[in-house]
Amino acid sequence: MKNVIIFGCPRAGKTTSAKRLNEELKFNIISIDSIVTAFERIFPEMNIKHGGDIIEKAKKFAPFLYEYIERAIWEYTDRNFVLEGWHNLPDYFMPLINQENYVVICLGYPNADEKDLFNKIRKNDTEHDNTVNVTDEHLKNLIHESKISSELLKEQ
Repeated sequence: MKNVIIFGCPRAGKTTSAKRLNEELKFNIISIDSIVTAFERIFPEMNIKHGGDIIEKAKKFAPFLYEYIERAIWEYTDRNFVLEGWHNLPDYFMPLINQENYVVICLGYPNADEKDLFNKIRKNDTEHDNTVNVTDEHLKNLIHESKISSELLKEQ
């Protein structure tokens, strides 16, 4: 069975899909968001953080992510995993890995209207969502960045 990599924008269904794979197939879940949070707190000089230029972040983050999954996880575990997160783009990551070992899924919403997306997110926010406590202005900026990322994912 292959491991799964889910790239995508915030609130596109990455974590929900990863949880389903965990529940049904017992895949380990690796959250890129958690790894980025660790970089943000421990190595701020690397400028790998939530938000910002997705292309620059993907260029810096892809080599680390490759080493992490190919060396630390793939070699030392007998369980399959699903890697999910927003902080990468296939163009920078896929050339590094043996693609025969993975199923890659990209989730986004390049054709969605930003206002409709904002209303949908606010309507469906729960206490577990990372958008529940952000200001409307911050959420609108996040949605705009997500639209750009979705368009990049669609092109790739």
